[in-house]
Amino acid sequence: MLEKLWQESGPFDGVLGFSMGGTIASLIAGSANRTYNVRQNVEDNKGVSATSDERSDSNFSCCSFPGLQFVICAGAVDIHPQLESSIVELNLPFLYPFKIPTHVTSLHIAGTADTSVPIASSIALSQRYTDARFIEHEQGHHIPMKALVVGGIVAFVAEQQNRLYSSST
Repeated sequence: MLEKLWQESGPFDGVLGFSMGGTIASLIAGSANRTYNVRQNVEDNKGVSATSDERSDSNFSCCSFPGLQFVICAGAVDIHPQLESSIVELNLPFLYPFKIPTHVTSLHIAGTADTSVPIASSIALSQRYTDARFIEHEQGHHIPMKALVVGGIVAFVAEQQNRLYSSST
């Protein structure tokens, strides 16, 4: 469903996710710009599934989330080891072990008083990125509307805009 939205309305430069949405944003980042073969299940109309190098008339190549350059994850839990081990088994379009492409930058926001997602898990997720920023706040499982957090988000988005759209002359 997200890939379909991306194809129909995108591409997008970045995504923002809160809680499990932040984890999903990282999964999207992990498959950004990866090309993989899919097989259309024509007989029972159940959609597509990732395949190996099978070749037939119903196979086509697909690129996941082309153009993704940054993610913002707030209160997000790290990728669960069971999901990570399922990547190969399910033939998902991710690297194994799960790795975020180096061109995708990230901002992570987490609270030390978060009882839903331990801050250590958010830190572990941020460490999967080559270029990650981290904003720690003293509150719980939400995005505080304090100058430190809001200013950090605005500065990060402005930095990404400059990085992606500044003309080099």
